[in-house]
Amino acid sequence: MSSKRTMLQRIVFVVMALAMVMALSSASLLASSEEMAAPPEAPDVAANKQVAETYFGQVLSQGDLAAADTILAPTFERLDRSQDGMALGPNGTTFLAAYYKYAVPDLSYTVDAMAAEGDQVAVCWTANGQVGNYALAAHSGEPVTWTGMSFLTIEDGKIAEELTNLENMATVLGVDEVRFAPSYYN
Repeated sequence: MSSKRTMLQRIVFVVMALAMVMALSSASLLASSEEMAAPPEAPDVAANKQVAETYFGQVLSQGDLAAADTILAPTFERLDRSQDGMALGPNGTTFLAAYYKYAVPDLSYTVDAMAAEGDQVAVCWTANGQVGNYALAAHSGEPVTWTGMSFLTIEDGKIAEELTNLENMATVLGVDEVRFAPSYYN
């Protein structure tokens, strides 16, 4: 009788051990399927486009430095390929926006086309206005238009990087050369 009891105890032990292994295995599979079911958070393309619209509509068109503070990341870098690849930080970019607004008081950027995917936003734009009374006084009051393309990288709702390529400003303004002072680059 004792050997039957021992055999029965062993069978019960094995069945319970198998049940526990199966239960743990099911819980583990359930947890990993939940992890797999929740994809990483995708960038909000519509929100990224809105950040780009704010950049061109408020920061560059209006010289709105408060808007620049809200949408430019502290590590923002603007690389303008038409200026020998000189990189600007947030301060240099806000200086440039203010300078353009001073030089062309009625400056307006129009977004001609925009495409976004993930954290990247591509913008074709046109800027126009009338030259104000500044260093190129001979051209004061004359209409000016230039076009360009900018590729923005948006991270956490802020522009982290801009790669831009625009028409040569000297050609647009009808002068030999336009160089911006290096003091605004950072």
